[in-house]
Amino acid sequence: MTPSSSRPTVTVAPLSSLLTSAKSYADEQGWVITSTMHGGDLVNNTNAGSLLSVNSEFKSVLTNLTDADIFYTYGSHDAGITVEEGTNGYLVGAVDRGSFYYYGISYDGMTSAATATTEIAAFNTFVASADSSKPIIIMSHVPMHARRNDNNGASQWLSAINAAADKFDIVFFWGHNHTGETSVDTACYYVPVGGSITAQGDSSATTLGFTYANAGFINNGYASVVHVAPNTITIQRVSTSGTSNNYVITRGQQATEPAETEPATETTRSIPRSPP
Repeated sequence: MTPSSSRPTVTVAPLSSLLTSAKSYADEQGWVITSTMHGGDLVNNTNAGSLLSVNSEFKSVLTNLTDADIFYTYGSHDAGITVEEGTNGYLVGAVDRGSFYYYGISYDGMTSAATATTEIAAFNTFVASADSSKPIIIMSHVPMHARRNDNNGASQWLSAINAAADKFDIVFFWGHNHTGETSVDTACYYVPVGGSITAQGDSSATTLGFTYANAGFINNGYASVVHVAPNTITIQRVSTSGTSNNYVITRGQQATEPAETEPATETTRSIPRSPP
């Protein structure tokens, strides 16, 4: 979402249009969207709204979803959001979605080095016992790369996720930076395995063993659809006007290559998110 005071009061207007684009793309591939993950900043600076109200907007387009299929991470604009019983609340930790895991990192877990230490201990415990045949789709509202000087847990998380990537296919999605309003995040919009980022607090770049990508920016009208298949993970950017960039990650090797349409063998996740 943008910081403008002219933003809508509850949910950002393009969400339904983005969901329609995501569903249209998935339908064309013969895929079914089985869950969603929103990366935070659900409302404007009045902090009005509730998770159930946003769930309703998801379900109005993705009619096969239930409240149990809709996930969120907490954003820096979400202090006034009502979290009702019957929702998943804000995800911190892992949830098994059958063919993959969602993993949520809390706002404080990335902005505070002390909280990061605690959450990383839980992440390491999860990694030690989780099924390595399932990819981990991480959503953190706050990114790891140095940009706004507010992600003091980034260096710790980068080390922990890199270590886990020796065993798992991992995609790390981020928001928070209003990407699209400025070009300073261009180099971090999509970073494949073997690329590098400089984490907040580090003096040099670190090579990645996982994929690092901006999840989307709802107020600017784009989001991501993620499809997990036995040999690949596809990330398709969708906008209110259609589709744009497409990335295919080869599982195990995690090498990016030009995208081609693959047969639908598993389910698709739509992940519309708004970096604060």
